[in-house]
Formats: sequence, C-alpha cells, structure tokens
Amino acid sequence: MALASMTGYGRAAYTLPFAEAVWEIRTLNHRHLDIHIRLPDNARFLEMPIRQLCRQKLHRGKVDVFLSIKQQALDVSHQINWSVLDGLMNTYQQINTRYELQGTPDPLALLQWRGIIGSSEDSLESYQAPLLEGFEQALTHLTTVRLTEGRHLQQDLHEKLAAIQGIVEKVQSLLLSMLPMLRDKMQGMLKDLIVQCEPARLEQELALLAMRYDVSEEITRLQGHLKAMQALLASKDAIGRQLEFLLQEMHREANTLGNKGYHQSITQQAMTLKVIIEQMREQSCNLE
Repeated sequence: MALASMTGYGRAAYTLPFAEAVWEIRTLNHRHLDIHIRLPDNARFLEMPIRQLCRQKLHRGKVDVFLSIKQQALDVSHQINWSVLDGLMNTYQQINTRYELQGTPDPLALLQWRGIIGSSEDSLESYQAPLLEGFEQALTHLTTVRLTEGRHLQQDLHEKLAAIQGIVEKVQSLLLSMLPMLRDKMQGMLKDLIVQCEPARLEQELALLAMRYDVSEEITRLQGHLKAMQALLASKDAIGRQLEFLLQEMHREANTLGNKGYHQSITQQAMTLKVIIEQMREQSCNLE
C-alpha cells in the first residue's frame, strides 16, 4: 500500500426496497487505530463485520463510522411491528383505567417509539450483504482520499529531505575550513597578547579545540537517518510511527550540532535544520 494520510472522508449510499442506507466514514489523526461505530438500533448486527473490514484496510487513526437509514414514507405501513404497538396500546389503556384518565395517544408519537418501525419482515438483517457492500464502497472512497493526500505529503517530505541534505553538505564544507580558521583565530589572539607559543604546543591546543567542536559524528548519523527515511518513503507499509522516531533522532542530532558549532554559519544551519525537522514531524503525525 502506498503512503496514506490518516485524515479523510468517505461516503456511499445504497438503496433498499423500503429505505436508503447512507454510510459516512471520517478519519482523523491518532496514535493507534481507534474505531467508533454509530448504527441504528436495528442495525447493531453490522458492528463486528464493520470492525473487521476497518482493520483490514486501515492501520492507524481515529475512525468514526455512521449509518443513517432514510425510510420511504410510502412503505412505512408494512414495516410496523404490530405486536409491539399492541402491547404499547394495552399499557396506555391500563394507565387510563388505573388513574381514570381520558384521551387518546398521538399516532405520530407512537410511530416514533423505539421498535415500532423497522422490525417487520423487511428487517435489515435480511439485507446484511448489500449493506456491507455499501460500507465497502464508502471505505474505498475513504482510502482513495487518504492515498491522494498521502502522495502530496510524500512529495513534500522528499523536498524537505533534499533541503536537509543540502544543509548537511554545507556543514561538511564548513568543517573542512575549521582547523585553518581556528589556527588563524588563536594566532591572532596570541599576537594581540604579545605572547610567544611553541608550534608544537599551538598544534596541541588546536587539536583539542578541533575535538571539542568536531561534529563529524553528528553529520554521519544525520546522513544515516536520511538514507533510512528515503527507504521508508519508498516502502509500501504504514510508516508513520517509524518516521516519527527517526525525526526525533534527527532533532537530537540537530540540537547537538547547534550546541557544538564553532562558527555562526554552523549555528544558523543547525537552526534551519531544526525548523525543517519540526515541520516534518508535524506532517508525520498525519501519516498512517
């Protein structure tokens, strides 16, 4: 599966003989797969198959599933559960008799009572297969939306990786000039102080300073992380969590780079690097 975003929306409608079933699926960012299903009372039997289908297609994110049944007014009569309605009317009459009340119930109010409509021979259970087919259509729509956004995120991440590679190369070029710059700086300080220093001692001090400001290890690790991220972006698996971990490691290296930088140029490059990494971290939180 290609790189996919965790945010998306899918919708599908399926026409039954007596109603229209409309599926809606909304997904948002989440560290794990968190599925919430809202169904009409007479469609609860669909919950387990829906969860299984979601787990097959989705790996991470908060998933909200909605099913609405829009019944056709002309077909309502043959969906009335007369046994439930008879029981309700008997209870109403017993209340009137017991408390000596007068009046008749509102028919429209009775039809809104739970279980009165939708439990006849046209029960939704006999339409499980077409209802699940409609849900799969909504799931396919959702997947298409998530993959489209995922491609846009993938392109942007590749561009940011190229920017990071450019920063790493600039820092590498600055490292080549580090020792001559440190030597010139130290010799200038000694000249200002009118102090003579043996060449061997000067080279020893320069070596110590070079070790203190050396960031070659950080650069090597950054390059390794860049290669790992390139491989992840080419993967067909869900990579969101792995990408977040790698970016966390890269941010740590960027911090060390800024702290050890002997020159203002390296510090500026480290700051730019951290900004780009933070932008990538925000985007990775939206990847499955």
